[in-house]
Amino acid sequence: MLNQVSWTTYFEILIFLAAIYYLFVLFRYYSDEVHQLLQPGQTATSAHQTPDALRYEQPENIDYPIAKTETQYPQDKQNLESHDETDELISQLKQCIHTASGKPFAPAVLIPQVKKLFRDHPQLQHSPYRDAINELVVQECEKTGTALLTEDEVDQWWSD
Repeated sequence: MLNQVSWTTYFEILIFLAAIYYLFVLFRYYSDEVHQLLQPGQTATSAHQTPDALRYEQPENIDYPIAKTETQYPQDKQNLESHDETDELISQLKQCIHTASGKPFAPAVLIPQVKKLFRDHPQLQHSPYRDAINELVVQECEKTGTALLTEDEVDQWWSD
């Protein structure tokens, strides 16, 4: 019975079965990538697309001390100055992180900039806002996909 099948026919059948197998694997496991490739005008990977590991999901109902209004703080001059400096540092940190988000994933560039901002505001090193500022840096970095940080890492930068 096998004498009736030529080697050419045998290899043609083998190639046909292998092609069917690889097409099955391609559509079974890589259907999203195939769909992106087949859509005109879109690329398979976007430069502005944040990887899933770096995507930030906003937790609900978080009360930050820095987000409270001025009427909830004592009205003495020292607290108002501290609050103003905290607002200034927060805006500088957000601007720094958002500027770094337009660049490739490079926390080595962002970290010295954040440390410099912390050194420029030494009076906030022992303020009650320090933990909230640390948390803000971590969340902004996660949200923009700039770096994966922990609050402990950021807290160490105050003393560096």
